[in-house]
Amino acid sequence: MRHKYSNVRVDLLKMCTKYIPKAFYAEGKHYEIKEIVEVKKGFIRCGSPGLRYLVITDKKNAELLFDNRTKQWTAIIFDPQSKERESQEEILNDLKYLN
Repeated sequence: MRHKYSNVRVDLLKMCTKYIPKAFYAEGKHYEIKEIVEVKKGFIRCGSPGLRYLVITDKKNAELLFDNRTKQWTAIIFDPQSKERESQEEILNDLKYLN
């Protein structure tokens, strides 16, 4: 499951001549970036050039999208797969007990 948040606030860190994200705020929650897995340059939306950061936060995996035209950040936060699998297994176990 993924959740998309538009116009998120991103804290940037200056390294040499480049700025990289170090944390972001979505839905009033603070996400500290532990690792930047991948940076892609290209189109993030239909015809909108920008940057796509695949990051690992302290809580969840996420994508940060920077739109070069509007100069806005968008965050896509992915729920951990293990919780979904555990909930599916719990439902199956409950169904076994009902039969």
